[in-house]
Amino acid sequence: MAEQRFVEPPVEGSSPSGHPNSLPVQMDTSGIIGSLPDPPSNGPFSPSDGPERDLEEVPMNAFLVELENKAGELARVTEAIAAKGIDITGVSGSTCGSSGSVALMTDNEAATRTALQAAGVTFREMEATQAPIAAAPGSLAKACRRLADAGVNIEALMPTGMEGDHVMIAFITGDAAKARQILTTAGSAAG
Repeated sequence: MAEQRFVEPPVEGSSPSGHPNSLPVQMDTSGIIGSLPDPPSNGPFSPSDGPERDLEEVPMNAFLVELENKAGELARVTEAIAAKGIDITGVSGSTCGSSGSVALMTDNEAATRTALQAAGVTFREMEATQAPIAAAPGSLAKACRRLADAGVNIEALMPTGMEGDHVMIAFITGDAAKARQILTTAGSAAG
């Protein structure tokens, strides 16, 4: 036999919550939680399993922009991107002699492509492979050596964040599929 519970009726002028101005509301909550979809088990919106997660979650492209080594060049490029309402989510660059380059990742690749074309800059769009690299001496060297031994040229790289004791690095290479394969093999990227 089911246990019966008796509840005292609320005192006039009060509610079950105790707030004098709230009214008791009956609401059928059956099925609310059950109607929510299960979280995805794979794909771009799946939960991360940390540094060992699948590196093919979301393909990312980087823009490698050629610049003159003079004051204002980077400002001109980043202003052209900002004027289109685009967020730069990753950046890395350097100069050598009279020229330089910057690698950019943004939240809107199509709009970035249009902004760079309108700015009249020379650029290449390349797929980036993100990999976790242990924050320890030699970890990046080990990952770079594995790519080099497989004949994969690194065009650029940039840190994109931290996960625990790993730095997330976006490798922009001449062969993203091969880089992804190398960097996802057991332990290769983690150090």
